Amino acid sequence: MDHEKNRRKMVSRQLRSRDLQDERVLDAMATVPRHLFVPRAWQRQAYDDTPLPLGCEQTISQPYIVAFLCEQARLAHADRVLEIGSGSGNQAAVQAEMGMEVYSIEIDPALSDRARENLARAGYPAVRLRAGAGYRGWPAAAPFPGCPFRAALSRAALLGGGMARPRAARAALIQASVAQRSPPCRSGRWKSVARAWEWEPSSYQSSR
Repeated sequence: MDHEKNRRKMVSRQLRSRDLQDERVLDAMATVPRHLFVPRAWQRQAYDDTPLPLGCEQTISQPYIVAFLCEQARLAHADRVLEIGSGSGNQAAVQAEMGMEVYSIEIDPALSDRARENLARAGYPAVRLRAGAGYRGWPAAAPFPGCPFRAALSRAALLGGGMARPRAARAALIQASVAQRSPPCRSGRWKSVARAWEWEPSSYQSSR
């Protein structure tokens, strides 16, 4: 299977043809080997316009959502980013490809180990991973200018940054679909999901 060709199609048909314009994000999505972050049984569908099951009652987000969260964060090269919910490691890989310093927390130790293996295999061993509760944040590495919101998050996790989060009116629906802990077989094509998201700068400052 020509995964590189499928990545180019994904970027052209699913991302660029919609409302994504940040070339750094599009280039990263065209580079990161997404198929290495899904179970072997699902690799043929890795670049399809849909989330896919990871096992452990979790999913890898639809490519558009991964790209949308990266674009909405509006982070600069070498910025630190805290990801709550490592999942497969795919989102972290995209951010690392964009040149960011990525810290990622996953509450499921087995999934954290799998994400570490995926990232190493895909060529992103510098991503910092930790198994634990996301609400504790990563104080030793704070502050974080940005934090993709896909799981439970506390103010302490941000320490002066911001997060991409669902708008309140549709938060429950979108979080149920996007969160890494969605049921593994609850997948499907999403339409206009990103309209329910917004970027919220944080007003919480680090004491450092």
